[in-house]
Amino acid sequence: MPGRPTPLLADVPVTYLLFLEKQLTDLRTFVDKLPVLDPSVVWLQDPSSGDWRSEPAEICVPGGERLADVAERAWNGLNQIVQRHPDAERILVVSHNFPILGIVCRITGTHLNDYRSFHLDPCGVTRLAYHAGHWNLTEVNGREYTRTALPYSQNGRSSATK
Repeated sequence: MPGRPTPLLADVPVTYLLFLEKQLTDLRTFVDKLPVLDPSVVWLQDPSSGDWRSEPAEICVPGGERLADVAERAWNGLNQIVQRHPDAERILVVSHNFPILGIVCRITGTHLNDYRSFHLDPCGVTRLAYHAGHWNLTEVNGREYTRTALPYSQNGRSSATK
């Protein structure tokens, strides 16, 4: 029939409709309680207000350091390691999430505030390639580990540490 509204939900039990009505009422109550910012007021940055979400590179975590400082320290350390081993074909560097993310951002040209565009799995392998002063990211979250054990010397230490 023309002019007759089309139902949004058809053949739905009344109990479910009552449940949905309660959910919508609760949602409306929540939204009504949200603060509304006055556009005529100049709002200043407050480091304690959660800038970690929008500008994490410059926020100093309590009792810690800025992400930008962590990333710079990791970058310098990585380059020092490579300089100390100029003839090495492969170098293993083990680190934590934020130093690795800082290095990945630097290599890919990603702003440190956007580090969340990368996700590093726990124990994931991040592989980098270095050639003639240039870095490339070749793998993130790799799961292919060495399948065979390193040969051990008679004293029980890896021969790779000699």
